[in-house]
Amino acid sequence: MNTRDELLHKAIACYEKAGQIEDMCRCLKALGEYDQAAVLYEQNNEPWQAAWMYAQEAHLFYQARYRVKQTPVNGLADELSRDLILARCEAEIGSKSQAGLTISKVIKQFPQLPFIHRQRIEEWAVLVAQRLGRFDLVATTYAIAYTTGTPESEIRWEAWALSTLGDATGVPTTPSVEPDIPFEFETVTVNQRGEIIQRRRLQAKQRIEQLNDEVTLEMVFMKGGTFMMGSPEDEEGREFLFEGSESPQHQVTIKPFYMGKYPITQAQWFAMMFDNPSHFQGDNRPVEKVSWEDSVRFCHKLSALTGKAYRLPSEAEWEYACRAGTTTPFYFGETITTDLVNYDGNFTYANGPKGVYRDQTTEVDRFPPNVFGLYDMHGNVLEWCADLWHENYNGAPSDGSAWLEEKYEKWRLEHLFSKIGDKSLRLLRGGPFIFDPFYCRAANRDRFSSGKHSWVIGFRVCLDFSTVTY
Repeated sequence: MNTRDELLHKAIACYEKAGQIEDMCRCLKALGEYDQAAVLYEQNNEPWQAAWMYAQEAHLFYQARYRVKQTPVNGLADELSRDLILARCEAEIGSKSQAGLTISKVIKQFPQLPFIHRQRIEEWAVLVAQRLGRFDLVATTYAIAYTTGTPESEIRWEAWALSTLGDATGVPTTPSVEPDIPFEFETVTVNQRGEIIQRRRLQAKQRIEQLNDEVTLEMVFMKGGTFMMGSPEDEEGREFLFEGSESPQHQVTIKPFYMGKYPITQAQWFAMMFDNPSHFQGDNRPVEKVSWEDSVRFCHKLSALTGKAYRLPSEAEWEYACRAGTTTPFYFGETITTDLVNYDGNFTYANGPKGVYRDQTTEVDRFPPNVFGLYDMHGNVLEWCADLWHENYNGAPSDGSAWLEEKYEKWRLEHLFSKIGDKSLRLLRGGPFIFDPFYCRAANRDRFSSGKHSWVIGFRVCLDFSTVTY
């Protein structure tokens, strides 16, 4: 037993003599002895606290659920206590998305809670959100607790932000529910020779996030839909890097979401992270030399700032957003030119012409967007996706979610001789400026170690539609 545990046990003995049940339970929680804390709460006629203690250990979930079932619900505080206890169980062994929806529901009702219960409900909601990895919900919980006058909520937010994010810049604001803003843009379509055969003026909708007084982040609404992911067998240059990696073609249905209009720029990165690792400097150029892990940290800080669930796109979401309803190798058509995309113009695709080789990144709004209003989906920098690398699409999800190893154990057991995802390798999409046009196709896939960075790799962010429609 270490010194800390010895002190906690001595404190428990003192509190027991003094009859201070709450302080005894606090020490037992610190020791991880949740079942003993639960028994004490039951003896003290505090069934919701007891059930919450049982919900902290997977082997005690049945006890938590039993207590919830047996305890009558009297008022809003009891209702939210029940919901959070069940959400805590769901976060571990059930539906994580359902647990997230439960926290959102609790947050909405927080201002109606009797004052005496607010700190406890805040604490429980934060713990469940942390278990889910939903920093956006953590931030929103603290924001609403703060605005409703919950004692010391700002102190708790700053302690959490410092330990989790590395800094704290004050309690975040609650999520904006302002309507999407329409914007206009021009798209082009080319033939096999790269000649522009059509120009169209289109409109899409976006949300604008204010990162600081000068820097914004534009997120374009993707309405969702179904598409064929991967490339047909007769597509020129398919599987340019890895044989079989774009097969089999399969149907995927994507839920509505928001996608960054541009790759994250150096100005946006600096606004959140206060540094700039990029090799090719320029506020409106894409940030590069960021690892997958760096990109995830950016999403966490952005989520905490805004109270929304920012994240990396899944590979399926990325290809759906890139194709924008097209089935050709590029959203411009059958080929590309260096007037439309930043790549190595010494090489050609289909009957397209040779062009220039810039040997550097370009500003993210320099070239025309696709019909969804997204820029730089071909060329400039590769972009991180959330997924683990898999050598082909056998067993891939069809719901647009990121392909993470633990979600597909059943398929792996049925295909024991197939190679599984490498936990150190993450997906890259988009094609960089240093490579030829084959590499920039909508279906092209690449991979890189999650902890490493390169001056040809950046990222863009996504936003869950549900987190902006409370």
